[in-house]
Amino acid sequence: MRHLIPSSLIRAMSRGLRHGSSLPVDSLIFGALAALGLLASIGALAEEAGNPTFSVEIRNIEDPDAALYIQILAGEEAYKASTPAAAQLILPARAGSARFSLNSLPAGEYGVRVMQDLDGDGELATNMVGMPKEPWGVSNDARGRFGPPTWEQVRIVHPGEAEQIHVITLR
Repeated sequence: MRHLIPSSLIRAMSRGLRHGSSLPVDSLIFGALAALGLLASIGALAEEAGNPTFSVEIRNIEDPDAALYIQILAGEEAYKASTPAAAQLILPARAGSARFSLNSLPAGEYGVRVMQDLDGDGELATNMVGMPKEPWGVSNDARGRFGPPTWEQVRIVHPGEAEQIHVITLR
């Protein structure tokens, strides 16, 4: 079952991945529909409208009992935490890898953030200097130098013409 990410987790993900910024907790209707598991029926309509599948495969999942928290960010402003995420999901994990698909994502630039909540507290655990202690990853498996990856490193161009599969390896 899919759920919206709680606002406390969004703030925690943001602190861990963006070093001190916070995300607005408003979600678009797309996020709400994803949370209710209604994307399959909406996806059929979207495919008729020409929006192909946007799929993400998450690898290196070690704990199948800890949920995956996912944000699909539409553009640089969303990545910099000044606009809401296009979709926010909590999905069950499986050991090894998991995959999800969105059929109604229009063409555009996106970034994906993922974290796995090992301790079940709804927050991304960090050490004393703010580095994540729980598994996390971003699109393009981007890594930042002395901070989070830049938008250019995580940016994915979804052409709206063909299915795309993006791989994120948790670290």
